[in-house]
Amino acid sequence: MALYVSVRGWLELAHEHRDAVREVLDEHEHDLYSAGWHVPERWFNSTLYVTYGGNVRADWVDWVRAHVAEIAKFVDEHGDHPVGFFVLTGEMDYGRAWLVRDGEVHEGAPPEGLRAIGR
Repeated sequence: MALYVSVRGWLELAHEHRDAVREVLDEHEHDLYSAGWHVPERWFNSTLYVTYGGNVRADWVDWVRAHVAEIAKFVDEHGDHPVGFFVLTGEMDYGRAWLVRDGEVHEGAPPEGLRAIGR
């Protein structure tokens, strides 16, 4: 029996990075799990919010994290990196959080109360 993990979160970026985000996602496309990514088609805000939401097999969590880590390295015209937050919960008391800042993905326990969501 496979262990599934609910992965959901967002990245906040400059709109100038929309095409580069699409390139990263297209380079490592997965027939099923790529559908969890959402990149807005058109500009409607001062910030581009790229989201991911889906239940993935535990052995594919690193695939999602690799996308997040690659996008986290982008730098906008002001020298700022994307920021973001992801919560991962699932079967068998699985719980993690990814905080994206300073060009890196920092991993730790999810905030109290979020561990039980998705179980």
